Amino acid sequence: MRTNNQSSSEKHDAVKNPETESRHDTAQNEDSTDTQARKQNVSNPKKSVREPSQPSAFAASRPIKDHVVAGLLAIFLGALGIHKFYLGYFNAGFLMLAVSVCLAPFTFGISAIAMAILGIVEGVMYLSTDQARFEFVYVQHVREWL
Repeated sequence: MRTNNQSSSEKHDAVKNPETESRHDTAQNEDSTDTQARKQNVSNPKKSVREPSQPSAFAASRPIKDHVVAGLLAIFLGALGIHKFYLGYFNAGFLMLAVSVCLAPFTFGISAIAMAILGIVEGVMYLSTDQARFEFVYVQHVREWL
């Protein structure tokens, strides 16, 4: 009789539950997909770094700023941060304005002179770059300081 029990248990093992089988196949597929994804990232690490091919919608919607206007504003009114306001850097503009106007009486004008020198340096930098580079660095990628 033991031989009959063994053969019946073997028959029971041979019959597969379709529900269990589909779960097992799904788990294997997910594991193989994860493994393939890891291999792709390891074999080509540049794919894992997301580089936008085009500027963002926010950067594309920003108006074009002229580097000559920004440079002249920086040279002549740089101590007050007017060029920063023109470029849309309101925090930097208010900071330069506050340092020049509010701190000048307490520092005997040294802070205003420092902001004027910073404005002249930024103005020369703006004027020495071409329009395309200026747009790329100061408008699209929002580089506020030097």
